[in-house]
Amino acid sequence: MKAELSAPRLAQPKDSASVTRTLGEAFASDPMVWWPLRSEPDVETSLAMFGAWVPELITIGTLWVVEDGLGVASWISPRQTAAFAAADDRVATRISGLSDDGGAR
Repeated sequence: MKAELSAPRLAQPKDSASVTRTLGEAFASDPMVWWPLRSEPDVETSLAMFGAWVPELITIGTLWVVEDGLGVASWISPRQTAAFAAADDRVATRISGLSDDGGAR
């Protein structure tokens, strides 16, 4: 029997904790995530980084979720690029302190 999944929906602020946990744990060892921040993968740093990103992505409407955060995706349409760029600037300021080299990488 095939399990039924919920339909993807835009993430809401109430989803922040579960989405942050899913993304932080899933991508902690992904070099594209950890290398700019740390010399070695670190789950807590990944969680903190996604903790800064998730509310921004929810606010600009680019974060989708299924099954209470068990599945997450972010799609940025051409109409959302300016909002995403502004969010990137805000997040960069907040996460620079997470890096082990002061954000030099």
